[in-house]
This record gives sequence, C-alpha cells and structure tokens, in this order.
Amino acid sequence: MSEKFTVVSYKKNSSYSEQDEAEMANLLKVVEKFTAKICRTFSDKMVEATRNNNKYVILFKYNDDPEKGELFNDKIDDIPTKYILSGAWIRNAQRFFPSQKCKSVGSRILEYISDKKFNNGIDIVSKQKYNVSVFHYKNKTSIFSNGIIVSRDGIVYK
Repeated sequence: MSEKFTVVSYKKNSSYSEQDEAEMANLLKVVEKFTAKICRTFSDKMVEATRNNNKYVILFKYNDDPEKGELFNDKIDDIPTKYILSGAWIRNAQRFFPSQKCKSVGSRILEYISDKKFNNGIDIVSKQKYNVSVFHYKNKTSIFSNGIIVSRDGIVYK
C-alpha cells in the first residue's frame, strides 16, 4: 500500500504571482513615463500662466464619466487614469518594489518642480510655494475638472 504525498513549499509573498509583479513593473513604467511627459510641459504652461496672470496651471485633465461629457484621457496606456492619479496602486506596488520608487504622481511632480531650475519650487512673481493638486473624483461641489493643477499662489486646492 503506497500513499501519495504532496509537498507544498511556501515562500515569502507566495500569494503574489510573478504575473502580479510584472503588472506592477509595467504600471510603474507607465506612471514614470506619464509623469515625465507632464513635467516636460510644466515650463511652457507656467510661462503662459505668468503672462496671463493665472493663479494656477492645469497640467493635465481628463474625463472618465460619459454622463459628464465626452470621454478624453480616460486611459493612459490601457490603465485607467483614475487608478493612476488616485494612488490606489501604491500599496500593491510596495509589495514588490522599494517605497521610494512607489510615489504618487503628485509627489513626483512636486519633487520635479522643487528643483533649482524652478526656483526651488517657489513662484517668481507671487513668491509663494508651488502646490500640486490631483483631482480624480468629481462631485457637485467640485470647482476644478479631474486632473492635475499646480497653484502659483500657495493655496492647496481641494
């Protein structure tokens, strides 16, 4: 009489597959590419805002709700924009990558515009610190459309 044994071995984070890690790696690449694209437009949009005396700069906007109008920028490389901007992916990504690599889009942009070439993140005209606001949820009291806004007047828009 022979008995069959099944040997099961568990490794750390065994509930997460290599496919999950590959998806998170792809998501991080998309976030880095998207943030770099947004940051490249920052200088031009800030110059335009200074000329027009605007108190804020719209770096990016999107609509993912067909009830609120035409859809645009609702996906970034087949990943929902709301998922990327909300930061809901960060907790999952930290399971596979160091936390300094798993930063939100807003904090990545703020880090970029706090550089010396942008006067350490201080507006030249208003002498106020730039503040990055990310909007990914629209309700009845929302003033701004969904997207990314940088204030020049030191106000944190919510």
